[in-house]
This record gives sequence, C-alpha cells and structure tokens, in this order.
Amino acid sequence: MKKGRNRKHLVLSKTFALMLSMMFPHIACAQTPENRQGTELSVYDEHDTAALANYMETGYCPHEIAVWGTGGFYSLGRQLPFGRNNNGFGSAFGVGYTYFWSKNWSLSSGLEYAFYRHKVGITDFSETYAIVDILGNPIDYKTQIDRYSETQKLGLLNIPLSIQYQTGGNHRFYALAGLKIGLPISTKYSGSNAVLTASGYYPDYNQTEIWQNDLGYGIFNLPENSGKLDLSVSLSGTFETGLKWNTGIGTALYTGVFADYGFTDMRKSGYAGKALVEYNSIVPNQPKMNTACILSGHFAPVSFGFKVKLAFSVGCRDWLQAKRAYKNMQSIGKRESDDDFYEFDTAALQAGSSKTDTTPVNPVAVIFADTIRIEAPDSTAARAEQERRAYLETAKERREKYSQSIRKLNGSLGNYALGMVTLTDEQKAVLDDYFKALVENPTFSLEITGYTCDLGTDDVNLRIGQERADLAKDYLVEKGIAPLRTVTFSKGESEPLLPNTSEKNRSENRRLEIKIREHE
Repeated sequence: MKKGRNRKHLVLSKTFALMLSMMFPHIACAQTPENRQGTELSVYDEHDTAALANYMETGYCPHEIAVWGTGGFYSLGRQLPFGRNNNGFGSAFGVGYTYFWSKNWSLSSGLEYAFYRHKVGITDFSETYAIVDILGNPIDYKTQIDRYSETQKLGLLNIPLSIQYQTGGNHRFYALAGLKIGLPISTKYSGSNAVLTASGYYPDYNQTEIWQNDLGYGIFNLPENSGKLDLSVSLSGTFETGLKWNTGIGTALYTGVFADYGFTDMRKSGYAGKALVEYNSIVPNQPKMNTACILSGHFAPVSFGFKVKLAFSVGCRDWLQAKRAYKNMQSIGKRESDDDFYEFDTAALQAGSSKTDTTPVNPVAVIFADTIRIEAPDSTAARAEQERRAYLETAKERREKYSQSIRKLNGSLGNYALGMVTLTDEQKAVLDDYFKALVENPTFSLEITGYTCDLGTDDVNLRIGQERADLAKDYLVEKGIAPLRTVTFSKGESEPLLPNTSEKNRSENRRLEIKIREHE
C-alpha cells in the first residue's frame, strides 16, 4: 500500500511539473519584444506618447495565466456533537487561466491540489444496535469507547470555475465567486489506542452478558488502526477577495483571503448504517473499529485562509510592447515638461517679477468632458517672434506624428473617447478670449494644467494631462502668442473636482485649468 501511495504522489508531482514547464516558456515568449511580428505598433517615437496612453487607457489584455499558493484552516466534516474537534492547518497550490471579456469582468479556471486535515477525540461514547452473535443468537450489542483520537487526511485535486470582478486603476480591488469540483487523490485516517467496554443483551433469555470475552463481551484494549477513507467527488462553493497589485509590465500579484465550503457529503453509501465499533462474528474477542467519519453529520471539505497568486498577461504582445514603449518615453516627456517650466521661471526672474494680480480678466469658464476649465488670471513677458516661429515648427511636427499614431490605433481599436487629446470649437472659443487678453496686456502670461479621471495608470494619466495642456498652448502660439508666455503642467488624476464614482463625475474631472498671471 505504501508503494501505491508513493506512486500516486509521483504521478501527481510529474503532472504539475509538466504543466509548469509548458506554462513558463509561453510566458517568456509572450513577454519578449523580439517575438513581435507584423504589428502596426512596431515603431514608436516620443511624439506617440498620447496615442499609446489612449491605447492603454481603453485597452486590456484578455488572457492571464497564474500560479498560486494558499495557507489556512483546511478541515473535514461538521463538528461532532460530542468529544473534541480540532481543525487542521492545510495548504494548496495550483495553476490557472483567466479570460477577461472586459477590463473589469473575467472567467477563470485551473487545477489546484489541496491538503485537508481534521482531528477528533472521543470520550465516553456509547451506542447499541441489534445483531446475531457467533452462536446465531439475536442480541443487542452495546459498546462504549473511551480515550480514542483519530486524524483524517485528504488530498483533493480541485477544478475551480469562478467569475471575477476587479476595479480600475493601477492597484485594484478584486472579488470572485464560483464552484470547485474536488477529486479525492489521497484519503486516509489513523486512530489511536482505545478502551472498549462491550456487553450483549439476549432478549430471548432476558439476560445481559458482560464478561465473556470469547463471545465479544468485556473490556478490550483496541490497538491503533488506520485505513483509507472511501470517498466520492465533492462539490464546493468558493469565494475570494483582496487586492491585485501591478508589479511590472504584464505581471500582477494577487493577495487576498478565501473561503471554501463543501455542499455534498463525500462518504459513499458503504458507510450508511455502520457503527463505530462492529461485532466480529468470526473472532468475537477482536471487535472491528471503523473511522470516526461515519459519526459526522456531513463529511465535506471546509477551508479558509490567505491566498497569494502571481499572474502573467499572455497572448497580447502588441499591448505589452506598447506598455514598454510608453514606459521608456516617460523620462523623455518629463524632461521636456521640466525644461518648459524652468525656462518660464527664469524669464520671470529676469523680468523681476514680484507682484501677482489676482483680479480676473475673464469670468471663470468651466468646460468638462476632456475640456478646459478656466479659473483666474495671471501673467509673464513676451518673447521674440523668431522664438515663436521656431516653437511652432516643432509643435507642428509633433502634432503631425501624434495624429498619424492616433489614426493607426483608431483603425484597429475604435473608441478613444476617454484619452482623446483634441480641442473642440467651444474650447477654442474660450482660448480665443484668453488670446485677446494676452494681446491687449503684454505683461500677462498663462499657466495651463491638465487633469484626468482615475481610469488608467498614474504614468498614463500624467502624460495625457500634459498632452492636453500642450495642445492648448500650441493653439495660442499658432495665433501669435510667444511660447514663453505660456507654461504647461500636468497633475494627472490628482486633485479631482468630484469623486471618481460615476462616468459623469469622471468626465468633469478630465479637464484643463488655465490661470492668468501678471508681472511688472
């Protein structure tokens, strides 16, 4: 029997090793940029940043594979109405696949091997049932067990099927619920020594025998016993919740808690009607000891504890490559933004600015849904026409490349409403008012800050906000404003006007804020 158990564990180990060996090369291939072939996103430059931001804000990878491990309480059966019940510590490990049909909803399955352990202690338990003794006489056989303990161990190969929901953002809350089918792989129990007191009542003679060991009556010291549990397939419900952490490009770490409860009784029909101690009609002075699981009202796996899962996005190389390209652009984009800021600041110092006029030139104008929010006035000194024209040449080239990349993505992905970097006629009309103010007041300058909602990563939102602010600046420079009279910033998803709890609120948080400053 020991060789059989070892062979079964060896087969199980080899099965999981084979699954892992097949899975990790697939991960490596999916994460390697050199494997990309024939994609329209194969060439990027720093001007494609907003296009990539749009792509990642609305897109997602539909395929995810994962490995996980758990730990906690893994028990069997309901509590016995007598004696001691000790839930055992167990664990599980598994591999799985998840299909996302949207950014928030997914369906997952896989394979999981779980170890369950349960221990019971029985003191002063008695039962009576009718049998026929070795001589063929009907008797009422009464047994009383004292100081008996038993450990039950079960290894289940679980097949989970669950639906998962996750929130948006870089680090996400998730919850899943579903079912698990459990196939018993390793089933065994082991019991300690026990003291048995047995007697037999003969109704035909109205007599009770308590000391005839050869007939199975008296006090017996039962030896240790062990065996296999005769169990069938289990069906359990499962629930899990926690946080999903973005740990890198195409990788995520799930940390959470879980709870499983078995619905079906795993004991086969052979246990029905059996007693804990059976009369041995062949050798009466050697009573048969059964497993204590027959005393349970409902024998099924029950577990709860902690779960850690490492997940990998696969089968979406274009999306992963776009994320890599965008990440590499962040340092370039940040340096460009910093250069604009310090250039403006130096000019202000050279002009000897020390006074700030907070009197509004225009009433506060607020235009939402990827639009402009105009607040209050301020300013700076004018620059030469030559610098303005040089800036326009650079801005024109940047916008042309940006528009080309948008067209490429729009042709394959469709809707980019959330991440679009455009100016509507209404927004241009508001900017025209500020253009007039700058023309009429040479000491005025603008500060334009871009904001987004909470959809997308922090880096993506910072870049989209910057692109929106830069486009507003480009419009003013095209109309004749010197580049250094306008400075742009981005605050991404920070400082929302309203909580990001609905699409209406999010559309109002996607905005530009323009302030006018005046310097002597």
